[in-house]
Amino acid sequence: MAGRLALAGFALACLASLAGCGGTRPPASAPPVGASREASRIAPADLARFRDALAPHGEWLDLEPYGTVWAPLGVRGDWRPYTRGRWIYTDLGWLWLGEEPWAWATYHYGRWKQDADHGWIWVPSSTWASAWVAWRRGKGWVGWAPLPPEAGWSAADGLTLSGSDLDRAIPERTWSFVPSQEFTSSKIQGRIAPVGRNATLLPLTTGVTRYGLAASRPVERGMTAEGVGHGRPPRPARVVAARTPRLNRAEIVSRSLVQVYRPELIQDAPERDRPYSSARGLGGSPLKTLLARDRREQSKLEDALRSERDRLTRQQASEARTPPSGVSRDALKRRHEFEIKEQERFEVELRAQAGRRKEWLAGR
Repeated sequence: MAGRLALAGFALACLASLAGCGGTRPPASAPPVGASREASRIAPADLARFRDALAPHGEWLDLEPYGTVWAPLGVRGDWRPYTRGRWIYTDLGWLWLGEEPWAWATYHYGRWKQDADHGWIWVPSSTWASAWVAWRRGKGWVGWAPLPPEAGWSAADGLTLSGSDLDRAIPERTWSFVPSQEFTSSKIQGRIAPVGRNATLLPLTTGVTRYGLAASRPVERGMTAEGVGHGRPPRPARVVAARTPRLNRAEIVSRSLVQVYRPELIQDAPERDRPYSSARGLGGSPLKTLLARDRREQSKLEDALRSERDRLTRQQASEARTPPSGVSRDALKRRHEFEIKEQERFEVELRAQAGRRKEWLAGR
């Protein structure tokens, strides 16, 4: 498998060069062995808090080599992290405002990984950040992807993966790309490029991920505010703590403030609220109900894939009418043909994964 992946990465890089893509494509190979995992050091109290709050929305399981992980239920087969919500610029870097009721935990603690049998799984950890993602930008595009479990964090050493090691650890199809001017859109999910275009956009862009430390918190400074959205760069909002989420949201934006639920900041406060459950007021979600909801979402997969193929066709047609600067029509045609093949490959892999996930859930 590693050999086939390496050969595929070499062929893709060659094709990108022929197509006039430019830039450097992240090498396609397995993540480094032995990378430290912050998730393995999660405090028992934090794990218990996550278990109680996330149980109504998914399934906890033990998965080697990560230990206890969580798989969301009721999400469509083509769903991926950091796509339902929006980005907002803060004094701690770009912060993800997720729409899911479990966003307060899974987008600010821990890491995500796409497992062959269970789909997306979340590996918990104890350290909060505005978002745990890698960044790329260039040629009018911005891209982000969930950091993998191998990308640990420590205040002394920072992120344990960087540069080409980080590139290798992130699968191509987990990246989300949007035009730079659409990056601050409140409807960013509909602006994300079809996955088949990642084959073009990865070599067009450059990795800019740069995590540091500020006020004892991890802060990502590589993805700056310049050149995104419309007009002037946004002024950073100040992040302040909230005692509980409101309206099933982890963050509430109010003028120049973002109120963020970070339970470790209130766990020792007197008269603290009882542990938060994101299913409060919803009557809970017993497993049977969750599985039924999950089946309904999976039944929408083919329609979603068809819609994404149509979007790819429309985007390519628009690009063909006005080719990018410096790209010949023949090179653009080759690029488009390769994007279509990549989209088809993605769909085949996704259907196969959906089938394995269905088998797993059938035993629940």
